[in-house]
Amino acid sequence: MSRKIQERASELFDKTFNALSFELLKKALGEDSINDYIERPSNDIVEKEAKGNFTDEDWKEMNKEQREEAMNEHLNEHYPMWLTIFEAKESFISEKIIEDVDKLYELGIGVIASTDFSEACLFIAGAGYDFYEAHWIPLFIHWGWIDEKEMKEKKERNEIKPINWNEFGKTLERLAENRDETIKRHANGLLKALKL
Repeated sequence: MSRKIQERASELFDKTFNALSFELLKKALGEDSINDYIERPSNDIVEKEAKGNFTDEDWKEMNKEQREEAMNEHLNEHYPMWLTIFEAKESFISEKIIEDVDKLYELGIGVIASTDFSEACLFIAGAGYDFYEAHWIPLFIHWGWIDEKEMKEKKERNEIKPINWNEFGKTLERLAENRDETIKRHANGLLKALKL
């Protein structure tokens, strides 16, 4: 991923969200009430995600209760892992979040509804990887704030291309005929070492 995209996503993130203590929000709402504020995506989305943990055959063999249990287990895993959640800085962003619960869930981002104490908040139920690459950049692409085409083009430009050994060998052969003895010696050395 290009550094420029990462910087753009970081800038957007800082302008859009405040870090908020999950523990403080739980205390303000009451420890037992926090689950009432965690937004649940549509059943279709939860089923699709839960189904991914099973083979097609196993899923088909499950009865309705077993499928619902699998879906609930999947939802229970989708809980803020970190003590920090990310609150929308503006009410229009808060509304955008609530309208987009299903897509956010698919991006691995959980949603806590707005409360008397806060706007809607986002959370991540994961650890040990780059949140920007996995969650925030895809979110900003989804919202149209980062151009996906531009990101792909930049990624392609920065990718290491495989070596075309035939072309590389021809280039070394041309260099082996160079007038400069140092270039000639190095080119011949590479040709021998690489057996081209």
